[in-house]
Amino acid sequence: MNKNIDIAPSQIVRTAALLVVGLLLAAVAPTSAQAQWTFEPALKVGAEKDDNATLSIRTDDVRDVTGVLYDLSLRADYQSALTSFYITPTVISRNYSDDPDLDSDDIFVSSVYRRDMQSSMIRLRFDYDDQTARTAERADADLEVDDPGDIPDDDTGRVSFRGKRQRIRVRPEWFYEFSNSMSMNVDMLYVDASYDEVLQPFLSDYTDAHLAVSLNRAFTARTTGIVTARGRNYELSDGSSETTGAGLLVGFESSLSQTSTLRAMVGVEDVDSNISETDPNFVADVSFRRRLETVNFLAQYRRSISASGSGKLSVRDSVNLNLSRLLSEKVTAGLGVRT
Repeated sequence: MNKNIDIAPSQIVRTAALLVVGLLLAAVAPTSAQAQWTFEPALKVGAEKDDNATLSIRTDDVRDVTGVLYDLSLRADYQSALTSFYITPTVISRNYSDDPDLDSDDIFVSSVYRRDMQSSMIRLRFDYDDQTARTAERADADLEVDDPGDIPDDDTGRVSFRGKRQRIRVRPEWFYEFSNSMSMNVDMLYVDASYDEVLQPFLSDYTDAHLAVSLNRAFTARTTGIVTARGRNYELSDGSSETTGAGLLVGFESSLSQTSTLRAMVGVEDVDSNISETDPNFVADVSFRRRLETVNFLAQYRRSISASGSGKLSVRDSVNLNLSRLLSEKVTAGLGVRT
């Protein structure tokens, strides 16, 4: 099976610029005798199944396709005693032999900067995607998800047309420990999504900004109670619609063992736009993590108020399953499912 990967020069330039910026940011990190850079190229080959490849809303027009996925990435990783940083540009090519018109070549860039201090921690995650809209709900370019909160919960607005979407996600976090039993998290998220001229008549560019403040109380050595208050602002780029929201969630995080963690959060979120008002909605986020020496497993159920290019927020249920197993020092097998 042969396929030429056709990526626009502007995409290559943009990716290179993002990589350079990331490396410059990392260069300002404190250096020490123990600090070091590592570079890890990776090639992943897998099979992909999509039961509604064109996101059609008509049941008689659903296209079920299977194909081969090629994932090429280069991870640059920096580590010192208190600082860690990585940046990973990725090219993903999909090849559907029965439906070649659905083939796509997408670009992803992800990076995370983390700085640990005596009683606090700061973390900054940056993601850039340039991908076909019909694949924009792909859970993550990496099957080994470090934080379930990093998995995007927005979608394209579900149209039966195929075009490109560019998306930037910036997620800064601050953690502060008041004592051995009390701590606080401040978590922000900014999303900027834009569509090409093919999708512009049907989808609108938008921004979506979140702020969440969590208080954490350790009741036992293994279980921590969590209360989270959050707000958001969703706005179309043309200014025709703006939606604000606020929510409250309560839950816990428990270490079931040295390798397994359960986190469960439930609550309500209320959103109001300048066009209409809606009743408060039930939201939830339940995840189970298991990390072994060679196996990494994540199962997550999330009910959220999600943004899209359709011009409004909508209630969305999603399930994310990620499983990876290290077969050897250089070979990993994995499975990712999203519904």
